[in-house]
Amino acid sequence: MTAFTALLPFFYLLLFSLSMLSLCFRKIRRKYLLWALGIGIIMFICLITVCFFPERFFSIDAKATENWENETQRTNTVILFGFGYVMEDSIMKPGNSNTALYKQAIANAGSFKTLHLIMQEGVMVAAHEDSVSCYPFIRDSIRMHPHSSEIYINTLIAAKYAILKMDSMNVKRAVVYAHEMQLARAVYDLKRIAASNPRWCDMEFITPCIYNTPFDPSSVHTHTRSTERFFRREVLFSRPVEIIWPLCCIKTP
Repeated sequence: MTAFTALLPFFYLLLFSLSMLSLCFRKIRRKYLLWALGIGIIMFICLITVCFFPERFFSIDAKATENWENETQRTNTVILFGFGYVMEDSIMKPGNSNTALYKQAIANAGSFKTLHLIMQEGVMVAAHEDSVSCYPFIRDSIRMHPHSSEIYINTLIAAKYAILKMDSMNVKRAVVYAHEMQLARAVYDLKRIAASNPRWCDMEFITPCIYNTPFDPSSVHTHTRSTERFFRREVLFSRPVEIIWPLCCIKTP
């Protein structure tokens, strides 16, 4: 994930707007008129295509860390970003996505006396529903941040909370789990925040290979209910917003 690819749809929009504005000048030379109109039409077509078929233009898959299996086996701290959740009779349930992420993280983990799991609420519910006796290590469940159904915390803010937890635990290395369509942004946000503070700049984040994380049609977050909804939001909203969001504006306790 780079700033250029994250902002590419808006570059299209900017070029389209400039080409259309150029047509508004009365004194535009006739020989440039067709060029301006042609560029405007091309940019308009590209913009519409990107908005409705972003998967044709973008790949949002995360690149796994080299030799990630071994790196994961020797790292006893895991960061788990939630992916929606389900409400049943006013009770939070993890849903298919969070359950799958949690199970994959546990399956890939090495054998440690204590495995630290820094989790968002939906994954933490999945962890609590799981049986500790099934595994030969003790899991330390750490809530990434306070949860409120009325306050939506995006990945960038959650990443700041996760790093604060790592700092309080004096941990410098963690494996990162998130839905594979969100993973690249999650790792990017963690690295961006870590680089902003001398205390955190030596933190290391392992990117595993994550695959086939299901979507839950009953998720309370509408954009996490299907591939199409999430892809469009990821490309046109989440990535651009978090790329330009000033870190000084992130409010955490």
